[in-house]
Amino acid sequence: MKNGLVLSKKEGGERALNHAHERYHSLIQDALIEYAEDRNISYDTNLARDYANYMVNQIASLREM
Repeated sequence: MKNGLVLSKKEGGERALNHAHERYHSLIQDALIEYAEDRNISYDTNLARDYANYMVNQIASLREM
């Protein structure tokens, strides 16, 4: 959104690894693996919820610009 980019799920995940807080990298990497290899991965639900809140706040801050 910030740069007007439209990305695939894979590209979005790769971009997130470069831009999201390091705390969420393991979660993002697991999601990329699950998507690429069609595997079921167990996620830390607390970390996933925290990441979702983080992203909602990031999007909200863009709307304020």
